[in-house]
Amino acid sequence: ADLLAQLEGRKPTAALQGTLNGDAPAGSPFLEGPTVTVAGAALLQRVADAVTRVGGNVLSSQVDVQGVQAKDGFVNVLASYELDHAALQRLLYDHSLHPHELYVGTNHGVDRVLPDKYRPPNQGEWFLAATHDWLADHLHPQVCYHRACDSSESNLRLGDWKGLALSTDGNLWVGGRWTGGQIRWTSDLGRWVNRPGNEIFSVAFGDPYKGPCGSAFCNQPVFMVPAEGDVISVQAVAVATDGRVWFASGRTTSSDVSRGLAAWDGKSFRYFDPQKDAGMAESDIRDMVALPDGRLVLAGANTGLVFWNPQTGARTALRAGGDLPDDHVFRLKLDRMVDPPTLYVATYGGALALRKLP
Repeated sequence: ADLLAQLEGRKPTAALQGTLNGDAPAGSPFLEGPTVTVAGAALLQRVADAVTRVGGNVLSSQVDVQGVQAKDGFVNVLASYELDHAALQRLLYDHSLHPHELYVGTNHGVDRVLPDKYRPPNQGEWFLAATHDWLADHLHPQVCYHRACDSSESNLRLGDWKGLALSTDGNLWVGGRWTGGQIRWTSDLGRWVNRPGNEIFSVAFGDPYKGPCGSAFCNQPVFMVPAEGDVISVQAVAVATDGRVWFASGRTTSSDVSRGLAAWDGKSFRYFDPQKDAGMAESDIRDMVALPDGRLVLAGANTGLVFWNPQTGARTALRAGGDLPDDHVFRLKLDRMVDPPTLYVATYGGALALRKLP
């Protein structure tokens, strides 16, 4: 009942699990129908409608009206569904720090997956019970719209977790549409979500935040926006060799403002202009990766790549017409499992593997 209520939007999720709406619309949590068969069909339809409303697609489903809990008035539904690809913002696979762990940035939060432990549900098992072995869902920092968050969980702002990066200690930096922060790793998959907030986050920016404070640090949500809950639109996060954590902002919608680059040194942020400082031909950053030599690779939405050294200011542009198939860049991926590392670039005109970097 709780799961269906959350899918349908009748019940908000817990504070650390987040919700896009704090106000729960009215609706019955009970099944209705003259017979258990009709009630089961109604439940199946409600599940399908809920999945469809969040952009998903039901692959298969079945109703069990004679299960082990039937005598207690329960009807079981087993459904397999997929989310629209737009709901998945970024994948990050840990090859070395905590090998074989996968982090998934989604519209709503960051999931942790242990692919080696995946198993389908056993016969008669509740379909979500099997996920406890291999999936922890889901975490994120959060802010509220133009005020500090409180226990009411109303006016929460969270989502579009496009920025994922691992620090050298194995903890996870995240950046989204409204804020960013760092999630502490834990060996206990169940405690990924089920632990106090001060144990989850080593830092969670933006709440509370009272507005710009000049060059000081005042818990701004990465960028110094006018008020808590205003859009920062982080597109990527990268951890540089000097330990600084970089956040890149770009436009997700036409109304978004590209807020540039922010570097966190553990105590405060320093801001950089993508054009004036990094030499990009535009301010709309689509993606970013950190190279082992200390440089950052910045991808423009319409102007190719720039290889920039923040320490020296040196920069090199790579535009379409040479190796790059197209100036419209979608995603970057640095493969450190090979020597030398290979930079993969996804563009509108095709993909590129750069084995020799400019």
